[in-house]
Amino acid sequence: MPATATAIEEAHQFKTHERAALPGAFEGSVTLLMHTHHGWRLFYSAKKDGKPDGAPGLLRYVNDVRAIWDASAKDDPFADWFLERSRLALDSALKEVREIYVATKQLIKSDELDFEPSVSSSPAGVDLTFGSPYGFMGGRLIVASDNAIRAIAACEHTGIFDINQIIDHETNVAHIARSAFASCKDYKFSGVTREDANQRNAKWNRAVELMGEPPVDFIEGRRAKISPPLINEPAIVIEPTASFVSEGTDPDVHEEKGVNAPEVAKAEASIPEELVEQTDKDPDKKATSKRKSSD
Repeated sequence: MPATATAIEEAHQFKTHERAALPGAFEGSVTLLMHTHHGWRLFYSAKKDGKPDGAPGLLRYVNDVRAIWDASAKDDPFADWFLERSRLALDSALKEVREIYVATKQLIKSDELDFEPSVSSSPAGVDLTFGSPYGFMGGRLIVASDNAIRAIAACEHTGIFDINQIIDHETNVAHIARSAFASCKDYKFSGVTREDANQRNAKWNRAVELMGEPPVDFIEGRRAKISPPLINEPAIVIEPTASFVSEGTDPDVHEEKGVNAPEVAKAEASIPEELVEQTDKDPDKKATSKRKSSD
């Protein structure tokens, strides 16, 4: 069988092969473990008795950032601006809390006694299932804060810190984390896009009144470093090549697919007569037979 006829036959089999179902969504598990009451309260925005305390915490932060994440996907420059501010706030808070932990642990290691940061006899574990990376980034800050408080508690237990030092250090860690979690609280959903910014219409002016003017680079298209893809971006279409075309020789059809129609017609015309006769008996060559009968 000539090479051109073989290519067409293989292309037909490729197109008609039954495809398996697409793979499902990714699944995985992330668990956050908390040893201290302070970490637990930062996670739930709650008091020791479980009642809400009104202070910023991880779950409240996740609820705030969810709306901003969705708005960013719809080309809202305010959303990208707030996401970037929040990312920087989380990064800065995480660095600061880690430094407190390292400094406190250094005090522990330099002590004549050999001991480690305190651990809970029954730590609280929570499975994290967030819709954006920012929830997990906040979870990382919770763990870092929890570690710092554990080290501070060890210094309290062994007399390295007095009660006033303990209160100051614990309050400082909580303040750093809560300030980062409050980084999105001033965002107000307005439904604006960068097109509204270009037009400077009433919707845009109202959003500016509520949240202030975003930096120019965000208005002109800058996205947050960690942001969702724009939902209005066109899908990427992969054009078929000539070797995968096996039906029809209509020039208009092939031109739409980006295929050279004369070359395809020439390849089909070169199929030997005996191959065409075989297709009457062989159902697998039905497409080739149809093309020959249409000439």
